[in-house]
Amino acid sequence: MSPFVISKGQSVLLGLEKDQFILEAFREAQKVTTIGRSMRLGCVIYKGKTILAKGHNCANANIKIPMKYLRWKGSLHAEVAAIMNAMKKGKNLSGATLLVIRINKDNQFRIAKPCQYCELAIKELTPIRKVQYSINEFPYIKKERINHVICK
Repeated sequence: MSPFVISKGQSVLLGLEKDQFILEAFREAQKVTTIGRSMRLGCVIYKGKTILAKGHNCANANIKIPMKYLRWKGSLHAEVAAIMNAMKKGKNLSGATLLVIRINKDNQFRIAKPCQYCELAIKELTPIRKVQYSINEFPYIKKERINHVICK
């Protein structure tokens, strides 16, 4: 069973702590309209109780970012979108956590582990060390630490 029930445009958390960050990432994922509805991802970057930036995946994005952070030209992943939004706002991401979720057409969580391109962007563009992502089964959110390795 999904932790969300959608009723008349409202999102209600069930079986999970009422987490504002999960809810905001869920709302970001619902904004996706340009990609197949099985690939709706939303991301929030937060520190403490404050959301620093949000983003969702989109196709045909008109962005200026090195291709090494993109899987396809014009395709922007939710994690990179949130990172770019944080950078645009001049946010300090030290000590922040990145949370990304993926929902299917029935608004159920699916695995959203950051891909190699997003992981590279997290490592090279931010000091973020804590990453959380949705998974298919309870507890629905998995936590991992990112090791920042300096490549020569």
